[in-house]
Amino acid sequence: MLARLDPARTDLPIADELNTLAELSDAERGELVDLERELAADPMAMAAARRRMVALLGRIDEVLVGLQEALSNDFEVKLAAARATCIEADKAVRLSAMERFANEPFKNTGTDAWRILFEAARAFAISSGDQTDDRLPAVEGDLCLLCQEPLSEAGASRIGRFNDFISSEASRLAQATRTRLEEALGGLRSVAIPSEQVISENFAIYAEDNAVRAGVTSHLVEAIRDFERRRAAMVSGATEIPGVPELSDLLATVRGEHNFFEAEAHELEHKATHPARLDEKRARLAVLRDRNTFAANLPSMLQRHADLSALQCIRRCLQLVNTRAISTHITALRKEMVTAEFNKRIQSEIEVLDLKHIPFQLQETSSGGQNLFSIGLQGVKHVKNNQVLSEGEQRALALACFLAEIGDDREKYGMIIDDPVSSLDHIRMRRVAKRLVAEAAKGRQVVIFTHSIVFFNEIVSEASRFGEQTPLVKTVIRKTDSAGFGVIEEDKEPWVADLSARIGALRDRAKSYASLTEFDTESYRRLVKDFYSDLRETWERAVEELVLNKTIVRFVPDVMTTRLKAVGVDDDDYRTIYHAMKHVSERSGHDMSSGRDIPQPKPSEMADDLNVLDDFRIAYRAKQKRLTEAREKLEEPVKAILE
Repeated sequence: MLARLDPARTDLPIADELNTLAELSDAERGELVDLERELAADPMAMAAARRRMVALLGRIDEVLVGLQEALSNDFEVKLAAARATCIEADKAVRLSAMERFANEPFKNTGTDAWRILFEAARAFAISSGDQTDDRLPAVEGDLCLLCQEPLSEAGASRIGRFNDFISSEASRLAQATRTRLEEALGGLRSVAIPSEQVISENFAIYAEDNAVRAGVTSHLVEAIRDFERRRAAMVSGATEIPGVPELSDLLATVRGEHNFFEAEAHELEHKATHPARLDEKRARLAVLRDRNTFAANLPSMLQRHADLSALQCIRRCLQLVNTRAISTHITALRKEMVTAEFNKRIQSEIEVLDLKHIPFQLQETSSGGQNLFSIGLQGVKHVKNNQVLSEGEQRALALACFLAEIGDDREKYGMIIDDPVSSLDHIRMRRVAKRLVAEAAKGRQVVIFTHSIVFFNEIVSEASRFGEQTPLVKTVIRKTDSAGFGVIEEDKEPWVADLSARIGALRDRAKSYASLTEFDTESYRRLVKDFYSDLRETWERAVEELVLNKTIVRFVPDVMTTRLKAVGVDDDDYRTIYHAMKHVSERSGHDMSSGRDIPQPKPSEMADDLNVLDDFRIAYRAKQKRLTEAREKLEEPVKAILE
């Protein structure tokens, strides 16, 4: 019946057939209840349920036994011994350091913090390729790894003592004990302990049988909780560690239940039979259930039937209303009044947008009393445009068709174009810019949305060539934290702010950080990285806008050679830019090695780094003024002196 309620079918049922199918007599309803009750006790289904319990109980048995072994008292003793040995070894190293380095300039030489610095220096020496062993350069005249200056006799002697200390037996023993302790803790952390929620959810059906099994489930949850507490205490090195949970009674109960469900499943599977009569009952139950479900959804079925009946009527009406005569007459009028002029405009636009090399032809049809035009490829057989043309060529063709269609618009209505240069190359992008600006020069308002800064600047450059014929409004639509999306700003440069605005924004950010006190968090690290990434980009912007005086600008096709009069980079300028970029790049775009993990800068340091850029800007502006005045004199001829 459901298959017949299909729009493609011609043999729709009548409403009485649907109502009859949805009606169940009292006898049929009683039969449905009896069959559901009888077949609910299917031995195979009951056996499958018990097999699931067998697998669940077997798995929890394995988990509990595994946790007893992994978190045993023996392991606790070994872990405590490893921790004590590590502590004693560290004490020995500190005592040795105090004896060896009592007369060194800095206190705490030889401690853990000092060792980290030493290891970092050694790693740096090895990575540079100049060091082949684990000892730092310790000969008078060798370069110091930190200051990169030749070592004095005293410095070389001190480095030698450091090398001897690191290679001493006490240091090696302390390192070995730390390694063993970390390995033991790593193994402890990797022990898989199921969550209490997982145990509760998996044993929910088991716990529903009776109160005894609900109690077993509660004991399992408590055991898992005890194992988690014990592991946490062992990992943290707490003085009081909970003991290994006593599970003998619980495991005995779990194994007894496992055997009970195993025996029941085996017995049910042995007794299960599937005679033909049972199969007939299942089939009869399926039919009655389907009819019962159909009855519950009868209103939807009747509505579907009404909709399809109406659809059939509409189709019969459409067969009686033929537009062929109208289409034939329209075709004749179109060929006489529209086609030739429209084809001429199409070919003109195709040539303007550099598509003349592709053999296009105008195709026209009439359908349902409407004129339909399309531009297709001219060939032996019909080929779809997207099978031959690139995405950029398809977009250029669509734009050509649109411009041809509005070419006869004598009222000069405005036009809105959304991102017309997606997938276009630069040459065709420039052609589109010229064509749209030319359309605006006719007196038409042209509104263009684009994400392409290159196309944006092409439009600006072309509009400036027309002058007063094409007045231009540059509008940027962006998102702000306060107002959200859709903030409109006129006469603003898109995508990038000028140097002064960037410095002002960075200064506001640096001031907002002044109240921070936590400098070793992940959020502060991200804040620092974002700040220095923007500071690095601002230095790059300074080179373009300030140092090169916008002689060459990104995404702009023109080169303003007259701006060279204010360009003059000397050694001091280069040194400032080089070291500043090196410093900010270290904080932004590079992954710092663990051996060179320098502390995060404070907000005051960030403000100081920003001041370097601002001071450079002020000084270079003054220098540009002097250069401009001097070079403007070079533009004038040398004045002759009459004697």
